[in-house]
Amino acid sequence: MLVKMLEDAVVKRVRVLICLAETRFGRMFQMPSIRFDLTGTCAGTADWVNNEVRFNTLFLSHHQQHFITHTVAHEVAHLVAPLIYGSRIKPHGKEWQFVMEQVFHCPAERCHQYDLATLNNQRRYHCHCAQPIWLGPIQHKRAQQGIRYICKQCRQPLTAAV
Repeated sequence: MLVKMLEDAVVKRVRVLICLAETRFGRMFQMPSIRFDLTGTCAGTADWVNNEVRFNTLFLSHHQQHFITHTVAHEVAHLVAPLIYGSRIKPHGKEWQFVMEQVFHCPAERCHQYDLATLNNQRRYHCHCAQPIWLGPIQHKRAQQGIRYICKQCRQPLTAAV
């Protein structure tokens, strides 16, 4: 019951954000299809070509207000920005940042800071960066079998935390 209420709140938030974009840019935007089937460490994804957003209900249920306010805006901005500025923009570039900050009035944060320890079967890894990196069960198994994963920030190999 709670998950359904949260999903309804996400749909409502998407509608509000689409209306804000329509007002700001003086054009209509089609309401995207919304799915709640995302798993793993990603809180949300957006596919502007197919006009679809997907959300992770585990993060939604653990971080309700922040998720609805910020994560939903983050993904909807990924739908709006390329329609306004063209398909060659950077995913978190100045155009996307403009939509986030000036249209949706949210900070343009590239990644969520949700506690990944709430995820089942996540394994903690580290590199030379300060923040831990969480791998899902499939990635963890592959790492145990010898596949090397590289940190996106420092480009160093990940090692399992003890």
